Amino acid sequence: GLNLEARGSIVVEGDAELLRRALENVIRNAIRYAPADTDVEIRAERYASRALIRVRDFGPGVPPESLSRLFDPFYRVDADRN
Repeated sequence: GLNLEARGSIVVEGDAELLRRALENVIRNAIRYAPADTDVEIRAERYASRALIRVRDFGPGVPPESLSRLFDPFYRVDADRN
């Protein structure tokens, strides 16, 4: 399931559609790779003058060799991760 925790009022300035897409993509991937019967945790809080949003699943993680390319457009980590 999803476990959402938001601390206080948080305002993020930016393109609402692009922000929605970015968050949806990260959350969807967390759900996809989370092992069965585990939660995906989403935490939102104000950090200094910024918003800090954390999405955590308990899946296999990203292999170290893929970390540097993780935010490259269209890059995918091996689709057969277990």
